[in-house]
Amino acid sequence: MDDLLTLKQAAERVPGGKVADVTLWRWIRQGMKTQSGEVVRLRHAAAGRRMLVSESMLREFFEALGGQDSADSHPCRCAR
Repeated sequence: MDDLLTLKQAAERVPGGKVADVTLWRWIRQGMKTQSGEVVRLRHAAAGRRMLVSESMLREFFEALGGQDSADSHPCRCAR
């Protein structure tokens, strides 16, 4: 099993640059649409109320999105 990361730690490892940890929470809960319109959600592991992800879970998420550039296409509403 891969090492599990907190959302804050995982946010620093997102391809294309760091995103806010709340963005990963949104990808877990709401997912993100692919170009074909399918909604893909980030897999996670739960430890109590804490959500954890691994690098392989992040990789699977972005592969499922079809290689979209996360820096340009993620639904983050925060200021950059």
